[in-house]
This record gives sequence, structure tokens and C-alpha cells, in this order.
Amino acid sequence: MYVVTVQLVAREGMKETLRHKTLTNARASLEKEPGCQRFDVCSAEGQASKILVYAVFDDEDAYEAHRNTRHFKDFATATHGLILNKTVQSFHMIESAAHHGASARGAAQSMRL
Repeated sequence: MYVVTVQLVAREGMKETLRHKTLTNARASLEKEPGCQRFDVCSAEGQASKILVYAVFDDEDAYEAHRNTRHFKDFATATHGLILNKTVQSFHMIESAAHHGASARGAAQSMRL
């Protein structure tokens, strides 16, 4: 899996618009891209102008396909003037604890029955 994080800082007075457009892009990515497995949009506690995007793709090719979609290009164009600062980082997933945690919880729940 290929993980991308994007930290966005909204310009003064633009946080709600940026938030809305980011959520719209996230929904479109999940609905229209088979290679997009997860797309979370988070707000920074105590820093309302900051948004963190955490997206998981099948691989780097799926991420590149995402960057070439119409909805991503529309998002990039529509948000260009809303963003004060943007930091993008990419990672290769080593392991997902979510899968292991779900299995462990399921086993524990079965044992209680």
C-alpha cells in the first residue's frame, strides 16, 4: 500500500471553503477510484486553519492515477488561492494495525459469547 499525507493550512477566512472542497475530493476519490482504499480528512486540534489528509492507495500507480483524475484537477484549481501552505509526504505501508486490531477484537468478542 502507498500512503500519502497532505498538510494544508488555509488562508485567513478560507478554512470552511477549503474543508468543504477537500471533503468533496475525498468522497469522489473513494467513489470513483478503485485504487483509493482510504481517504481521511482531519482537522488539527486547536488549529482550525490546519487540515490533514491521510490517503491510502493500492500503489504508486494508483496515486498517480488519482492525481490525473478530473476531480483532483478541479480540486487543485479550486483550492489554489485558499491554501497558505501545503506539505505532501508519501510512505510505503509496512503493516496496518487496523487489520490486526479488528481480528483481535473479533476473537475477543467471540470468546465472551
